[in-house]
Amino acid sequence: MWAALKDLSFATRVLVRNRSFTLTVLILLTLSIGTISAIFSFVSGILLRPLPIRDPEQVVVLNETNLTKDQLRSTVSPRNLEDWERESKTIAHFGAWRDWHFRITTPEGPEGVSSAIASPGLFDVLGLQPVLGRPILPVDNTPGQDNVILISYRFWQTYFGGSSSVIGMSLNLDNKSFAVVGVLPVDMDGLSLGRFDVWAPVSVDPDQNLGRHVRNRQVYARLKNGVSISEAQSEMTAIAGQLAETYPKEDKEWGVTMRSLYVGEVGSVRPALLTFFGAVAFVLLIACANIANLQLARAAKRRKELAIRTALGASRFQLIRQLLVENVVLAISGGCCGLILASWAIDLFVALTPRGVPRLQQVRIDGKVLAFTLLVTLTTGILYGLAPAVQSSRINLTESLKEAQKFSGRGGLGLQNLLVICQIALALILLVGAGLLSRSFLRLTTLDPGFNPKNLLTVQMFPPASKYKSGSQVAEFYLKAIQELKLIPGVTSVGASSAGPQFGGWEPVEILLGGVASPAGEYPQVRYYDVGPDYFKTMEIPIRKGREFTDTDNQNAPPVAMINETLARRYWPNEDPTGKRLNLARRNKSMEIIGVVGDVQRFDADSKIEPEIYWPYLQEPRWATYFVLRTDSDATGAAFAIRKQVIGLDKDVFVSSVRPMDRLISSSLQDPRFNVLVIGIFAFLALLLASVGLYAVVSYSVVQRTREIGIRIALGAERRDIINLIIKRGIFLAMIGLSIGLVCSLVLTRFISSLLFGISPTDSAALLGVTLLLLSVAVIASYIPARRATRIDPIAALRHA
Repeated sequence: MWAALKDLSFATRVLVRNRSFTLTVLILLTLSIGTISAIFSFVSGILLRPLPIRDPEQVVVLNETNLTKDQLRSTVSPRNLEDWERESKTIAHFGAWRDWHFRITTPEGPEGVSSAIASPGLFDVLGLQPVLGRPILPVDNTPGQDNVILISYRFWQTYFGGSSSVIGMSLNLDNKSFAVVGVLPVDMDGLSLGRFDVWAPVSVDPDQNLGRHVRNRQVYARLKNGVSISEAQSEMTAIAGQLAETYPKEDKEWGVTMRSLYVGEVGSVRPALLTFFGAVAFVLLIACANIANLQLARAAKRRKELAIRTALGASRFQLIRQLLVENVVLAISGGCCGLILASWAIDLFVALTPRGVPRLQQVRIDGKVLAFTLLVTLTTGILYGLAPAVQSSRINLTESLKEAQKFSGRGGLGLQNLLVICQIALALILLVGAGLLSRSFLRLTTLDPGFNPKNLLTVQMFPPASKYKSGSQVAEFYLKAIQELKLIPGVTSVGASSAGPQFGGWEPVEILLGGVASPAGEYPQVRYYDVGPDYFKTMEIPIRKGREFTDTDNQNAPPVAMINETLARRYWPNEDPTGKRLNLARRNKSMEIIGVVGDVQRFDADSKIEPEIYWPYLQEPRWATYFVLRTDSDATGAAFAIRKQVIGLDKDVFVSSVRPMDRLISSSLQDPRFNVLVIGIFAFLALLLASVGLYAVVSYSVVQRTREIGIRIALGAERRDIINLIIKRGIFLAMIGLSIGLVCSLVLTRFISSLLFGISPTDSAALLGVTLLLLSVAVIASYIPARRATRIDPIAALRHA
């Protein structure tokens, strides 16, 4: 114990005396440990923290899957869910939900509230009980008795002030009174479902009793004790097969897939988070290599000190122990500073993180992060200190105690070379990853959207179903809304659509071509949108053939449709499809194709253009529709006028999501943009550290070869000969590191393939560009000490030697 305290005291005094060295190492450790701790807090909070529900490993997510469309995942039909509940023997509880659009009536007008509808079994599946009141019960799921709601803990605190008398209070939602029957626990915030503030029974959905072909439910299930996911999957596959035989028209091509709720919650962000964690681990290793190089260079100055201690009786073990204590003291100091940096970095990363990342509220510095930081700190101290300590403890007393004897450092220099090679290899891997993500992002940003996003505004409206009870009433309101919106100064054109690029979801539909199915009984599946008159004109989507929809394409007119170029090329190659019939396989509906429009691009990682159908929403009006407005100048200034105009038409209509199209496109690119930013920062740090490491090694080599260089100059060597001699050494080390890094990159970049769009993980342009960049940096890092070498005075060098 006393020996340890002496080592600690001596280490502190040594580090205080060598302020420049200590400060340099502390900066490197603070940056690397702080960054990896910050990233680990995200990994811990999002990936490692257990879901805040009872026995989360028993909860699964179920989807219906189209077996003929490359396992296309879909939501679940309520009719099929009823059969699953009746037939399943391996599942204890089923729960269904879908997001909803409730509006709270206030004196200032309707305000949107984040809401969803749920079946009575959902909270049994999750194992969550309200902190006040009761959950949704089966009796609540019947028309006339479904005017009850659950509210989130957050909504209870902000809207009701946390009053314990909230149970029984009423909320006016969509001009209908709902009684609060329960308050959900705060743990709900740890799930993606925690984003909803109001929950109502599923019976409020007018689509509740539609046919089996309607798939609009998200389904969770709790397995019975002792049942594995594979066993439950086998049973559900068998049940789906029975339903396909019983209802071939609706279920023939549909199966069931099951995955854990954990995968459903965080599976989408797992690849990116693990990529970030791996990248910052590489930065930490490069920093360790740099610090080890500094230690080896410093060992030359301390060699005489260590020799004297050896002569006075210190064993080699004691020397290594003392040097390791110095390293651990440095590492702990850097770890403490790193934690402070991590707390700031977490706030910065959370602010930069794209919307939609789950469980962000769980990201914080907790005991797990502190334990990880301590482990990393101690490991780092040993990692960068052990090899230099062992190297420095090899003492030749006779040579070391000679005042004029210079430390040759061959062993140390060889280890330094190895460390630099590793730094360059690691830096190349990170730079290749950053290059691939950058090229992928560039491809996304240069895609032709197929329409003109400039001066285009999107608006979503929700007319209350209690007032607009029929499709004709909805259609009439939309026509009036379009006329009112056209009166806004600066608005040149207005269109409407149920969905569209960047501002709403599409829905799948199966088509029947030529009146018959394929020999295998399969139907092509395409995307469909229902749009209004002037939609294509407003969006500036080119009409290639035929005509656009008009006001006369309504419920009294024959069904018509328009298709995109991809669908036309796939099913009517070298033909004009206008005038041909398009049949919906499951809906007994036939439409005449009246036009072909240009393809519209979606900006995401799955940006492949698919076959699409458009038909007039006036023939099948919906309650929620997006409007698009083309203005003659910047569209952002029209938002207030739009709300005022719509409220003047009907104060009960909720206006939501007034957003410029170019901002929507920018928002859709936030995930790849964030990935490029984070990996780019890490890659830049790696490049900087590797170049500094190479510079240090070449500079140290010049110092060791001072006598040799002086002799060469004395014998007539020219300036360029000396420069070439030094640079060749740097390039040699760089080439070895680049070769190792390229081989590793070909293997490791495959793990980020899910983050790439339009390029391969082995993209030659990225590999070549990054290699040339790192080689250029290596040349520059070697050239600076090479120029210094040409200024060596040969007489002084020979006298000094």
